[in-house]
Amino acid sequence: MNSWKLSKHNNRKTKKASLLATLAVCTTLLVHAPLASAGQPGIFVAADTYFTLDNAVFTAGSASSALQFTLKMHNGSSGSVDFNGYGVQVVDGQGNSFPAKLTSKQSARVDAGKDQSFSFIAQTAAGLSASDLKVRLFSWDSGAPSFMQTIGDLPVSTAVSGGLDPSKLMLLSMKDVDSDYSQDAFVAMRLGQSYKVTQNGTTYLYTDLYVRNTGSSNFQIPSSLLFRLKGTDSMTYSGALVSGSQETLLPNKLTKLKIRTAVPSNAESESMTLEAYYSNSAEERVLGSVPLSGMTAAVPLGSEQPYSMYGTDNGLKLNAAKAIAVKQTDGTMIQTTVNVRNDGSAILAIPDLDAAYQIGDESLGAAVQDLSVASGYISPGQTAAYTYSVVIPEGIDPNSVKLALMEASGSSGSGSSSGSSSGSSNSNNSGSSSNSNSSNSSNSNASGASGSSSNTSGSNTSANSSTTGSSNTTSTNKTSSTVSVSSYPVMMVELKGIQQSVSASQQASPYTLGSPFTLSSNGLIDKNLEISLVELHMHENEDLGYKTAIGKYKITNRGSGTLAMPNIGTELVNSSGQSFAGVKQTSTATTIMPNTSYIVSYSYLLPTNETGANLALNVIDPKSAAPNKLTIGSYQVAVQNESSDKVISFYPFEVTFHAFSIATMYKSGYVYELNLDLEVNRKETVVVDQNFSKMEFELVDSLGRVLGSQSMTFTGTSKLITGSQKVTFSDIKTEQFDNNMVINVYETIETANGPAKRLVKQLTDKPS
Repeated sequence: MNSWKLSKHNNRKTKKASLLATLAVCTTLLVHAPLASAGQPGIFVAADTYFTLDNAVFTAGSASSALQFTLKMHNGSSGSVDFNGYGVQVVDGQGNSFPAKLTSKQSARVDAGKDQSFSFIAQTAAGLSASDLKVRLFSWDSGAPSFMQTIGDLPVSTAVSGGLDPSKLMLLSMKDVDSDYSQDAFVAMRLGQSYKVTQNGTTYLYTDLYVRNTGSSNFQIPSSLLFRLKGTDSMTYSGALVSGSQETLLPNKLTKLKIRTAVPSNAESESMTLEAYYSNSAEERVLGSVPLSGMTAAVPLGSEQPYSMYGTDNGLKLNAAKAIAVKQTDGTMIQTTVNVRNDGSAILAIPDLDAAYQIGDESLGAAVQDLSVASGYISPGQTAAYTYSVVIPEGIDPNSVKLALMEASGSSGSGSSSGSSSGSSNSNNSGSSSNSNSSNSSNSNASGASGSSSNTSGSNTSANSSTTGSSNTTSTNKTSSTVSVSSYPVMMVELKGIQQSVSASQQASPYTLGSPFTLSSNGLIDKNLEISLVELHMHENEDLGYKTAIGKYKITNRGSGTLAMPNIGTELVNSSGQSFAGVKQTSTATTIMPNTSYIVSYSYLLPTNETGANLALNVIDPKSAAPNKLTIGSYQVAVQNESSDKVISFYPFEVTFHAFSIATMYKSGYVYELNLDLEVNRKETVVVDQNFSKMEFELVDSLGRVLGSQSMTFTGTSKLITGSQKVTFSDIKTEQFDNNMVINVYETIETANGPAKRLVKQLTDKPS
């Protein structure tokens, strides 16, 4: 045993004789530490007093690693327990021990029936993982060769948050940066995404950093904590905080910081490292570093990602849904639609998003069309859409362009923080450190590992057994230097694979519904196949902030043999030149027999201000490769008005609603029964199989809530037929009877983007 440990122990021997006698009895019962509670390891020091391990943060550095953790004592006995009777160390799988330094300052005496947490940090060797480490609790024992008696070990892996790469974490002591901060003012910093964008001729790398205050009281990032990027050539580039620096960090709450760093345009961001450091006249010290590798790539079109990482998105998801390039006389117009979906459980403000298209070392600001819901808020399960457009110079391949989705500074949809405070603090975190009485200073940070130094009188890491500890918190009012920006990126999208078409100003041919298209020969559509548009209807999705158009195409085989079903592409182009790609129904037949016709449906998402009066329908050769899509036919079309009488078209069917009624029953809950008197007629002979559209009945109460839905098909044993039909809505999620029900009748088709609906009729239980 080191001499300082022996001396320290001898000085305490007399004072602790009675306590050690008690501990000696307790430790004989602790050969095996039982579980403190179901699923949580614990170390018992008495039948009703035990320790558990919480809130462990492990970071893996290149030279060393760090572990911060909280040891909680649960005193269920009838008397107080003095934590000064125990020591803590960290051990690895090879038996190597590392000193654990007590960082919190509070009373060492844990009163009867109370819980108390003690925070520690330990520097461990490089190359270790959380699964290699255990926290060891020991008591002082004058009869043991080392004067310590091991009580038990707690595995670190059970207390560390899962799913986090330790190499992307930094654990920093604010007291190392500024002596005015308290001993337990630690932050765990998790690396987020990095985005390389050009703004006003300068290339910047924006880096998200998610910061959790792992201490027990509030503070702000000190202004002397600096950040920089370091390349493989050892060149460094100073960064500045552009978001989050003014945030007060609450205990156990995650806050997103954003760092902007000017870098050379040819900088390889994947090979850079982010360093946290401080500098003064005497020294420059790097406190932690994380590599940016794997965190800088742009996402491909169609990808979805959280608005921010580690649960701070509040349920918001971003989806780069589609992008279209249309050649014009002055260049190529690019349009990109980004959907924002609320997967959370609360109503959220729609974020203020703009965009810039990145073309090499240049940046072009985008015009934005906001297709969001009008209220400015998005409900759970709801989707808002943004469409961004820009005209790029002629000769630029749209596939080489990137979209930088930008969040306006101060946007209420930022979702900058999440998590809950760990409760009232019992340590004072600001201001100067206070000295404790040497007779009461804790030896809990004397780990027994070789090479550690004694905790001497006046140490500000000790627990004070003669005090109760203040419950008040004081926020250190010091903030990191910042740079003001109007917006910063939240998503980078590669536009490789963008849909492209010829000039939108091309004169479309007049067209009559049902007449065959005259398509350019492309060798992909057999000359014996005849394609026509037989229906085009549009419906407004009030909850989703856009309109849906559904077009039905009849494909007829005029030949004498079976042919492959053509996989045509379609798009609608409005008078403003905006293009809206068609999404084909999920399943279709692969072949079509001679002298038969088959129906294929496509859905289109349109802006809410689209009237559908002057549209161009482009039929696109799906095999034409980027950069240019080949339009093989363009026609003037307009959406059809929905029927206001009893006859509804579901081409090739016509359905007549002669009568209906809604009955209500109560069978362990309300049951609504819709009785229909229908007439179903097939107007033309076309193939209708299980892939054909369905008729959906949606039960809606007087508050606009959907209580249930049922679908019926035009094929199969339970198909819609002429005569009486009964539709039952059971398992209604309401306890109240409502006599003002509305039945929305839809035609639905299944697409790769989910079901597309067309509202064809509304039925009320009080028909006029």
